[in-house]
Amino acid sequence: MASVTADLFIGKFVAILESEAASIAGVDDQVDEIKLELEFMKAFLAVADGGNKAHTQVEEVWITSMISKQ
Repeated sequence: MASVTADLFIGKFVAILESEAASIAGVDDQVDEIKLELEFMKAFLAVADGGNKAHTQVEEVWITSMISKQ
């Protein structure tokens, strides 16, 4: 009987660990997406501010995002 209880506990514990690992992995992707969005916003704000150099910042962010998706 103790073996069945231990197996049940281990099975539930492993399921919880797998669920937590999956949610942590998902957060990583979301953080990367938010970071990319903020980089784009910063670059576009610099363009709106009027600097020619800002245009190249937008291009750099876009190129970096395309490279990281590959």
